[in-house]
Amino acid sequence: MRNRLFATLLMVGAFVLSAINASTFVYTWNESTPSETESYKLGASRIRELKSAIRERIAVDHVLTDFASGETMGYHKKVTLLVQSTDPDTGLERGVVYTKDVTGDVGLYYRGVHSQPVRLDSENASVDTAVGTSDITNSETRYYSDMTDMTITDTFLAGVIKTTFSATVSQTGYTFLCETIDDDTVITHWQGTQGHASANVATLTYSTSVTAGSHTIKIRWKASDGVSNQQGTQFKRLLIVEKQ
Repeated sequence: MRNRLFATLLMVGAFVLSAINASTFVYTWNESTPSETESYKLGASRIRELKSAIRERIAVDHVLTDFASGETMGYHKKVTLLVQSTDPDTGLERGVVYTKDVTGDVGLYYRGVHSQPVRLDSENASVDTAVGTSDITNSETRYYSDMTDMTITDTFLAGVIKTTFSATVSQTGYTFLCETIDDDTVITHWQGTQGHASANVATLTYSTSVTAGSHTIKIRWKASDGVSNQQGTQFKRLLIVEKQ
């Protein structure tokens, strides 16, 4: 009966450790022990070995000592993901997080149920966001100037990016104008509604192709006359760059 108990403990441990490479640990993982004929007197030693082998492997990514105690025991120190060459299938009711190597560029990805993979890591994240929360004013009518906090610089692969800008701007009696810039090249512009005394919601959405490398996307603005105000403390302004 004792041997059956030890064998059951080993089976439980095997389930927990099936994805771990045992060759890097002090305590080897051997599911053929104990044998049916082994003396029950070795039972205590076998149990200690099993606990140590499990602890070594769980401790790769978790806080776990030989005398486990304290509220942080079992917490993650890190998450180690094996690098894959293809996107895994998610099945019908699952989402997965994984790392993948694309021609030598290893990134962190998420994939939902039958959806396209989305890259998450900062090196080449799929979405960049800039948020402005200060109150700003612009009385310049001749030249566009950079809108405060509305600049994103990132490294892109060759392909298409989608830029979206949204802000609430007050302009009395005149229009205000915004434009989206990619490395000093205008890619689209927007004009506010003339004679609106309170809030104009400026929304710019535009997709454009970019070459591989670093690019700076920004919003610039000016007034046709008078003064334009953007109260970021009350209505946040937002710039989003999506890599498609």
